[in-house]
Amino acid sequence: MKEIELEVLPGDYFTKVYKELKRKSLDGNMYYAIFNSNKITSSMTEDELYLMVTGEDKSSYDKAEEEKKRQIQEEELAFKGRLPKVINGYIEKGKNVLEPQYLPLWNKIVPIRLNDLYKGMELDCWLDLIEILCYGDLPITNRFKKAYKLFLDQGHSGMSASLVKKGLRELCSRGNKFVEYINKQEK
Repeated sequence: MKEIELEVLPGDYFTKVYKELKRKSLDGNMYYAIFNSNKITSSMTEDELYLMVTGEDKSSYDKAEEEKKRQIQEEELAFKGRLPKVINGYIEKGKNVLEPQYLPLWNKIVPIRLNDLYKGMELDCWLDLIEILCYGDLPITNRFKKAYKLFLDQGHSGMSASLVKKGLRELCSRGNKFVEYINKQEK
């Protein structure tokens, strides 16, 4: 019987690797793979696998995952129940920050953004940035510097940064210039 290593690809989940090890071992050889510094073998039991990778046996792991799913569903339902109030709150915040010509678009996009994956995270980002860009007595170059620091502190991924930039272009009279400023800083 030979011991043969199976390559683990980025993104492979440990249960997928384990199933492949078990499938390949039907030829009589022992297969293994290195998964996050752990040696997983085709001779391991499922509980041994789960204990090694997650610190829990399979049953405990499955129960914990079901509990997480339940909590997420409860939070989602609670959020949906609060949604009308949250929408109205953001519309009011927009009235206090946005220039009047942008309010019809704001009122249209608030419910859409609150129903997406990010649950409206970018709404606060836009309002905070626009407040710096459009209000106060700082010279424009200082506003851009201050807003850029906030933009970086907001911790955007590539996707959310693009979304925030797009929104700034559409919701702020200084948005286009500020996005140009951001892009220059990132080069």
